[in-house]
Amino acid sequence: MLSARLSQDAALKLLADLPGLIEIAAINSDSQLVFSGDAQSIEKLTEILKKTEVRHQRLTVSHAF
Repeated sequence: MLSARLSQDAALKLLADLPGLIEIAAINSDSQLVFSGDAQSIEKLTEILKKTEVRHQRLTVSHAF
């Protein structure tokens, strides 16, 4: 899982390039949400967020939610 400083609209635009691989797991506020997906897909999203300088943090969890 991965937390990111993004609006839901911005997140949906990113996910359009990763169809079916990652989902929005939680919307915590207008500008912060959590993604879920398999480790490889989350890593790919992490690289995209790094390149676009979006603040993000990988969440350590025991299993997917």
